[in-house]
Amino acid sequence: MLKGCVFPRSPLATAVLIPPPPWHCSDDVMRIEFWTDMGATTATLPSGLAPDPKSIGHAVMMFLDWQFTSQDDEHARYQYREAFVPVSYRWRSWE
Repeated sequence: MLKGCVFPRSPLATAVLIPPPPWHCSDDVMRIEFWTDMGATTATLPSGLAPDPKSIGHAVMMFLDWQFTSQDDEHARYQYREAFVPVSYRWRSWE
């Protein structure tokens, strides 16, 4: 049985793609809170989900800029950016 964490490996599993922990990260985050048209929210949701009527179109836009490095490494070796928009929805209606 595996214990601890497993590191990503190269395609032939001959090399580890990242250094061992501990890892250190820093990030910049920008969050924009807004209200949107409920019809627009409905159009973005997969089938089976519906916007939560209690949210009144509430949504958030998140922008993140991540940097990672390992112990005793003075340079940020890994960096990526992401953005996403979480919205309030309902999967099932329990009343």
